[in-house]
Amino acid sequence: MKYLRWIGLALSLVGIGFVISQLAAYADNLGEFRPSIIELLLLAVLTVVYGFSNFALAAAWRDLLEHCGSASNARWAIRVFGVTQLAKYIPGNFFHLASRQTIGMADGHEAMPLLKSAIWEFAAIVVSAVVFAVWLTPLLLHGVTYTYAGVLFLVALFTTSVSAHRYFSPLVMRAMLWYVGFLLLSGLLFYATLQLLTPDTSLLHALPGICGAYIIAWLAGAITPGAPAGIGIREVVMFALLQSVVGQSELLIAIVLSRAITAGGDTLYYFYALAMNEAG
Repeated sequence: MKYLRWIGLALSLVGIGFVISQLAAYADNLGEFRPSIIELLLLAVLTVVYGFSNFALAAAWRDLLEHCGSASNARWAIRVFGVTQLAKYIPGNFFHLASRQTIGMADGHEAMPLLKSAIWEFAAIVVSAVVFAVWLTPLLLHGVTYTYAGVLFLVALFTTSVSAHRYFSPLVMRAMLWYVGFLLLSGLLFYATLQLLTPDTSLLHALPGICGAYIIAWLAGAITPGAPAGIGIREVVMFALLQSVVGQSELLIAIVLSRAITAGGDTLYYFYALAMNEAG
């Protein structure tokens, strides 16, 4: 496991280097990006919305913790999830889990349910993200329409939800739906960021594919051990999947802005949870 984390960290650094090299190649185009006050306000709104989306992750964790035999109230889950969230940016990509385990035990929860909930969290969010992979088929396979991909998505979502309810518990199904909501909102926020840079309707037809590419890139970063918050991994995957759909300079700017939005949103949620902690 130690070697996997080092490999993941190395891949993350390579990814960061790749993004920097691409930014250097398009420096002239990027230098022309001068956001207006309205655009900065819109980016701030996207950051706040992403911060609020963390509530879905906290709600899903609470459901999985209860499924593992340790119930908690919503306020506690929101607070603990928030104050540990920024630890995912530490190289290693697991310190937020370790922090959650420590705080949970300090607050009276048993170690095993907390550990099991982390495993369930990983499995549930991976399955939830993979469902969105069907939205990539029109980008990768000639002749496949977004209508067909949308039908496949609904079938896959229904099948996984019903299976989670039947074979595990309603709590697992509800957690997966929370993750689906979080991922869908994240993809839409990335699309909105792209629209700020290309303010016409040319990308509207590719909305599902863009959202799907973002979600799969997010998943690639999330499951790479050693990559803090998927930094580098997510950006390379997004660039590879979308460079034929979006202008490369606009895509690079959107990728950088998207990382700023997610980091900013996580920070806002952290301070909100910290305020809850101070308020008792």
